[in-house]
Amino acid sequence: MKFKHDQTLIIVSNLKFIIERLRILSRVFMIGYMVVLYQALQWVYGLPDLSGAQSAIMTTLASVAAVMTKFYVDTGKNLYDDYEDIDYAHPFVASIDKVGYIIDKFRIFPIVFVLFYLFCWYDVFTWAMSLEVLSDPRATFVSIYSGMASVVFGLLISSGDISINLEKNFMTRYQHNENKKLSGGDG
Repeated sequence: MKFKHDQTLIIVSNLKFIIERLRILSRVFMIGYMVVLYQALQWVYGLPDLSGAQSAIMTTLASVAAVMTKFYVDTGKNLYDDYEDIDYAHPFVASIDKVGYIIDKFRIFPIVFVLFYLFCWYDVFTWAMSLEVLSDPRATFVSIYSGMASVVFGLLISSGDISINLEKNFMTRYQHNENKKLSGGDG
């Protein structure tokens, strides 16, 4: 085949591994959620008073953190089931695997998400305390928002167990590829 040694073709053939390894979908959703949540909080702060319907909208938006947390954790649980014995077809793929390992090892996204939520939580409480009168919808919003903090902290806790499994599987795969390089084997 004419394209057998084309490096671009090899990278494209490993695109699924790269996308799943970097957990692009779940991380894009997490970043999008953070942007939407921040914008919604700014909207609430600009309202003269919060109605029951607006409070329900914000409560629902805050509770999406539970779904986002579960989705993020689930994308890491079985990340290596399909790729335990994958051979790096190109040094770029090996580099992506290393970058993904570092991001997962240091739990960068769960920590950023928790810090963002803490910032918003502080912001919501500061806003609520600055009001002269705290209406029922506003109090409901603040209390529901506060209750979601346990879910967000759960992300940080549960991502630790997944990080241990990711590290074990990464090391196995990385060692397999290093041994293959040393032995000069292609298959």
